[in-house]
Amino acid sequence: MIVFSDFQPLLNDKFEVDITGKRYPITLTRIEILGAPYKKGARQPFSLTFCADAALGILRQSVYPMTHDSFGKCSIFLIPRGIIEDKCYYEAIYN
Repeated sequence: MIVFSDFQPLLNDKFEVDITGKRYPITLTRIEILGAPYKKGARQPFSLTFCADAALGILRQSVYPMTHDSFGKCSIFLIPRGIIEDKCYYEAIYN
């Protein structure tokens, strides 16, 4: 099970998101705890915020294969949050 502490050392690191066979850089810019677990022994809910160059375009809400040099491969459900200046922001929520 993926937990908050898995991502703490990766803050501000670059991941690569795979979109139809092409890889694009995306940076983990924020990690936030979202409150207490819903029951004893459950994962503490948290969110991840990623940032990509707006030239990539806004990705649809979906699960995307991603890679990181030390974390390895994973699939993350990304939710588009909007564009600020020349950057697109995405959120992933784990609960």
